[in-house]
Amino acid sequence: MKALCLSFILCWFSLPAFAKSLENSVLRVHSVVQRSDYDAPWTAKQNERMVHMGLVLDERTLLTAAFAVKEARHLEAEKLGDPRRYPLRIEFVDDVANLAILRFEDAAPQALEALPLGPDLSLGDNVNLYQALEGETLVNNAIKLREVEVRPVYLVEYPLPQYVFELRRAGYGWFEPIVRDEKLVGVAIGQAASSVYALPSRLLKRFLEGWRKPPYRGFVDPGFQVSSMLSPYLREYAKASAVSDGVWIKSVHADSPFVDSVQVGDVLLEFHGVRVSARGSYEHPRWGRISFMSQLAEIAAGDRVRLTLLRGGETIKVDKVLPAYDPSHERIPPPALSQPVYTIFGGFLFQELSAGLMQSWGSQWKRRAPLPYLFEAEFHKNPSADGKARAVVLQRVLPIEYNKGYHDMEDVFVTEVNGRAIQNINDLEVALNDAGYQKRGYAHIIVEPGHEEVILSYQGLDHVHKTIRKRYGIPDTARFWEPTRKP
Repeated sequence: MKALCLSFILCWFSLPAFAKSLENSVLRVHSVVQRSDYDAPWTAKQNERMVHMGLVLDERTLLTAAFAVKEARHLEAEKLGDPRRYPLRIEFVDDVANLAILRFEDAAPQALEALPLGPDLSLGDNVNLYQALEGETLVNNAIKLREVEVRPVYLVEYPLPQYVFELRRAGYGWFEPIVRDEKLVGVAIGQAASSVYALPSRLLKRFLEGWRKPPYRGFVDPGFQVSSMLSPYLREYAKASAVSDGVWIKSVHADSPFVDSVQVGDVLLEFHGVRVSARGSYEHPRWGRISFMSQLAEIAAGDRVRLTLLRGGETIKVDKVLPAYDPSHERIPPPALSQPVYTIFGGFLFQELSAGLMQSWGSQWKRRAPLPYLFEAEFHKNPSADGKARAVVLQRVLPIEYNKGYHDMEDVFVTEVNGRAIQNINDLEVALNDAGYQKRGYAHIIVEPGHEEVILSYQGLDHVHKTIRKRYGIPDTARFWEPTRKP
């Protein structure tokens, strides 16, 4: 008992000393970010000032969250106890992992030291989370690893394993370091209620190794979706009753590397060396039951991945070399690539649906965004082979006399213009340029839901657009439709 008390006392006295040395490894990163305004895509929102933590990699380089620097107009670092600000520039970004490398432009703080990376945690491990967003000292919070979830890390809808800790104080998730045995074992990247989410050290190691040894090999996407196979009737239908494992392949994307070898209705038994349960999980040696999709964190572009499938009661093995995942091919682009793509025709604001547009409804966008948008994002998000297919929406109408009768129309999908199917803004602009419809003088636009037809005149559009610019203060640089051929 005395030995236990002595050990606790020594540990207690050692924490302040380590926290002091940690101040050479953790800096504050100040960013000035100007994000797009999707409600008025011809402009941008007011500058937003953010503070994240940055971790020292060497005397000239920092690691931080990509979210902290994406669209940043200015970046500075501040060392605790040092009144100076040191300008930074972006060296490298991985949107999927939400990680970024920053370099000092000129001078850098003195006595910077890199914090060594530690091993993966196990469920129940005790760690320390350090915060220094305010004040001149690091604040230590003792927390315990509660579970590991596979979920997107924010910038891209890509599933990666994340630690989940319980912390009942708000204001965390700004890239605070998580430390065990004086080694970095994770970084906090988000908070929801009392749960703090963090990237494990294995993801940090992978990112840093890839950056230091170019070419960087990014993450991959197998390009298919699965559902559980708990129903005995589904298993019987798939001729999989003889085995208890495996999930149902419910869709295969057009750009999937497995598109010629995996079929809807196949049963996925093994993925990259792990046996997949009927729920889509497997037993991780440290993290317990977890989605088999966590294996994506272990695969880099150019790796060969093997699948074991059950098709018609027969076992099939398939292997493919997987290319890098390209988020720009997503039918609904993620926030990392969500610069507004729009055009204005007679006061009708047409825009390609993106995650950025949906998130413009605020932090509760999954409850507040229009239901058609949410349904499209959830059930019709499969990319096309060429990455050009998008959902085009009529976001709103800027009311003037010209578009009378349509002023209340908003948040509907544009499916057809002048007899042409619409899959992106370019399709819409080409369709509006149809010489036959221009000669007849009217544009025909079909919107959903309701299959409603909109009729607009081509006559006097130059004057209409000048009126809209003046009334709504829209700059000349805004993207108004212009004919490439006169009728």
